[in-house]
Amino acid sequence: MGLFDIFLKKKQIDNNLQIHNKAIIKNTLKYADSSTIDSDEKPFYQPDEYYTLESYPGTPMAQKVVTFEERKKTTFPSTNGLYVAEILLLEYCDNGTYPKPSNGYPGFWWFSYGIRDIGHALELLEHRGFIKWGTKIELLSSLKVNELKEIASLFNIKTNQNKQKLINDIKNNVDDSQLPDKYFSKKYVLTELGEKELNENEYVIYMHKHKYKTRDDVPKDLSFTVWDINELLANNDKSNWRTIVADLEQKRVGIRIADKKQDISQNKAKDNNILYTREEIISYIDSIMPEVKEASKKRGDGYKEELEGFSYKNKDDKKALYYLYIAIEKRFDAPALYKETAKILRKYKLYEEELRVVEIGLDNINSNSSNRELLERKDKIKSLIVKNTK
Repeated sequence: MGLFDIFLKKKQIDNNLQIHNKAIIKNTLKYADSSTIDSDEKPFYQPDEYYTLESYPGTPMAQKVVTFEERKKTTFPSTNGLYVAEILLLEYCDNGTYPKPSNGYPGFWWFSYGIRDIGHALELLEHRGFIKWGTKIELLSSLKVNELKEIASLFNIKTNQNKQKLINDIKNNVDDSQLPDKYFSKKYVLTELGEKELNENEYVIYMHKHKYKTRDDVPKDLSFTVWDINELLANNDKSNWRTIVADLEQKRVGIRIADKKQDISQNKAKDNNILYTREEIISYIDSIMPEVKEASKKRGDGYKEELEGFSYKNKDDKKALYYLYIAIEKRFDAPALYKETAKILRKYKLYEEELRVVEIGLDNINSNSSNRELLERKDKIKSLIVKNTK
């Protein structure tokens, strides 16, 4: 037997061993119980075998999932009795997309927060008075601009205006009972108690999106998780949460972010379309990328995400960017996707990021006429980058 034959035989043995090991892992995996999930909610989850009792099973990164009930035993509830995951659910209800979000429930609800049945968790929040079913008027902001224009035209309301003005005019001129059912599906909104709870526990949302948060299983002196902040705030005034979080940020990553004072006058334009500081958008983009990549793996070509992003334009740039980036990650080939994303980034003078987005667009768009406009934008960005580096 020659050396080449020996090499091939060894390679075959290695491949067979890998297949055997994978089979062992697959046969020994256990999955979270999904028996309580209503059948009409099933399509909004990944297949059951996705929800393993460990994250990254069979790898060195494997980590046991701590269920919500287990987590309650080691963490502290809010003044109104809500735990971290429940407070985060309020944030998602505040967006007007839960239950049954168009992109499905993200995997982090199970792997990071131990909740397998989101629908049931929402029902409990409703029962306790934190959320309620939204009226049609309350859900107008969750509609797309073209849907709002269609409604406006039915009642002789001016359609050539931005989303917020459309919503205001519809609210001021149309009763809830007059709004056509076809534009609305049942979604939760926050009650006054829910809004109060969310405002009092902002640290949960902040830590959920934090780019420097650590895994749960790192040593205590290195740990930087929402659970660490939850413990620190248990006997402290939560109105001072930014200072407390910034102190821990200083220890863990060497910088203070949470309590950093922003000079709004320097970072915001005079018009109301600039909704955040430049630094806030930079931090936000960094924080959402893992979530964006996960969401982009779900079915669909990016069309729905593009429309969802457009619906938040000039109302909430962060939410707009979240959905637009998912569509970009899916390599959707609509020129408007890249142009509108670039416009938002331009507002905050994020020229390098704008250039990256435009270059992705040029790779994905085949139409020469569309490319011409993107190429012109690319040249303009490059000149802005040069100008701002002098």
